[in-house]
Amino acid sequence: MIYRQGPTVTSTDDYADGVLHFSVNDGPQSTTNGSFANNANRAAWSFEYSIVTGLNGETTDPDDFTFKLQYDVDPGAGTSYRTLVLESGGVGTSGHQWRDQGTGLVFIADDSATGASARTRRTTPFRSSRAS
Repeated sequence: MIYRQGPTVTSTDDYADGVLHFSVNDGPQSTTNGSFANNANRAAWSFEYSIVTGLNGETTDPDDFTFKLQYDVDPGAGTSYRTLVLESGGVGTSGHQWRDQGTGLVFIADDSATGASARTRRTTPFRSSRAS
């Protein structure tokens, strides 16, 4: 998790529930968060992820696991999570895409990666969301 064009956001979560939580400021990209420029058309934050399977000679790939990405779209103190699930599909080289469970639509299309990994940097246009 990073503030767009700015510093990395670290998590203080202990991962005890198997979910790594991050808290970031809402609103647009801003020098207040450490970004080098203001940009009202972009969210304050973006995130990077990497999924690597098949380590240590294992024959696993992303289809052997369930990967979920949740983000909070409630602009207030409450929570309203959207859930994305990684699935086979897409036309890129990884053959995987993220589908929104609520709408059924592909939310993040296949990003270039190898068959045993999926990785990307997401620079979302969301202006009032929290990632979890």
